[in-house]
Amino acid sequence: MLLLRRVRGLECPNPRHDFSSKVLERARSATYQQIEVNRGLPTALLVKYFSRSSMEWKLADNVRKMARFESIDLRKSMRTLGFRLVFCRTS
Repeated sequence: MLLLRRVRGLECPNPRHDFSSKVLERARSATYQQIEVNRGLPTALLVKYFSRSSMEWKLADNVRKMARFESIDLRKSMRTLGFRLVFCRTS
């Protein structure tokens, strides 16, 4: 979102990957609970890029469409997949 303030026509050529289909679906939905958006997101950005939907906040479609989410198998060769860097999360 901070990049949106500085760059117009920004595209995300690299998809976001995860093993968990549940995590991927949640990321695709771009819907967050109040406690999640309260964690360091400035109010000005919340109001600008999110809309309230019942008890949740939904990221604006124009921002959400900038990312692609896919499931991959990291056991494959990193060269074959074309990655130079992988960030991991704990569940």
